[in-house]
Amino acid sequence: MKGRGRNIKLADRQAYRAALNRRVFIFLYRIMLVSLVAAGMAGIVQTRRYLLTTSRLGLKVLDIEGAHRVTRWEVEVLSGLQRGQNLLSTDLDAVAEGIRRHPWVDTVTVRRVLPDRLEVRIQEREAVALLSAGDLYYVDRKGEAFKKVSSGDVLDYPVLTGLQEAGALKRRDLGRRVVREALSLMRTIEESSSHSLGVLSEIHLDLHRGFSIFTTEAGAEIHLGWNEWDRKLDRLAYLIESERLDLSRIRRIDLDLSRWAVVTPI
Repeated sequence: MKGRGRNIKLADRQAYRAALNRRVFIFLYRIMLVSLVAAGMAGIVQTRRYLLTTSRLGLKVLDIEGAHRVTRWEVEVLSGLQRGQNLLSTDLDAVAEGIRRHPWVDTVTVRRVLPDRLEVRIQEREAVALLSAGDLYYVDRKGEAFKKVSSGDVLDYPVLTGLQEAGALKRRDLGRRVVREALSLMRTIEESSSHSLGVLSEIHLDLHRGFSIFTTEAGAEIHLGWNEWDRKLDRLAYLIESERLDLSRIRRIDLDLSRWAVVTPI
């Protein structure tokens, strides 16, 4: 019986030591894991700090595409970019937003090409008309007046007049809508069969009566009203081609009638 008791105590001691060893192992294992994670995090932080500050990823080449009216100097100034600045720490959205402040810039995208290149792709606005509103402003295809005309700027565009006198510009929604209508009329004239009109020089608005147009070849006012421009321009083409109407001898033609045209000679 005594020998059996000793064996039980020995087994208990062995089980206790095994359990203690397991606890020690688990404790050391956890310490090792925490140390490895801490070392990994420290390595990541150091690597990130290095990548965001190293001159090996500094800007050396600024590749600009699509800029014709916008100069390289303007792009560099508006973007705030500096040669050698780290590309990974450069805020591309802020760069694009800065360039977008240029009046001729419609859209812009900026892309990193590591290790040292930044690509800037610019879509410039296309001026299609001038808006007379005290001063002259360029108007793009979307009907937005985006830049005041300066000395030396190109003026070879049709001029939209009458909006300021009609008070349309005081209401931005109405002004924008009327400008878009004027541009729609321009496109209709460009696509019209009335090639004898010559070059369009002015589109004038009267809020009560609608649109009138003037051409460079003839001083006649051609009144078209608000709608059915295709039909009215076809009638004008007939008068010019079949009835030998000479616009240089005409002061005004009123086409805003259901079936007739009223011609006022000089």
